[in-house]
Amino acid sequence: MAQLQQGEKEVQCEADKLFGVWAHIINPAQKMCAEKVQKSVLNEGEWDKVGALLIGNRVINNIGECPSIKSRMDDIDEKNKSETHSYHDGYVLESYYRTFIDASSFKK
Repeated sequence: MAQLQQGEKEVQCEADKLFGVWAHIINPAQKMCAEKVQKSVLNEGEWDKVGALLIGNRVINNIGECPSIKSRMDDIDEKNKSETHSYHDGYVLESYYRTFIDASSFKK
C-alpha cells in the first residue's frame, strides 16, 4: 500500500486568489496548469458549496497518464483560507488507496 506524504509547496500567487480557485471555481485551474488538470466538471451541487461533486482528469505521472477521478468538497473555511476534498472512485483509488483526502491551506 502506498504511503501518503505531507508537504508544502510555494507558489508565486496571492493566497486569496489561489484559495478562490481551489475552493470556489476550479475551471481556472485548467488554464493555470493545463499540463496537470485536463478536465473538471461539476456533477452535483454548486461549485463553492460543501457537498459539490466534481469529476475530472488529472495527469498523475511523468508519462502523461490521465485517469479520471471524482472528488467531493468536504469543507471550506473562509476565515483560515483552507479547503478539504475527499476522492471517490477512479484510477487512484482503485490502484493505490482505500481513502484519499486533500486538505489544502493557503497562507500569505
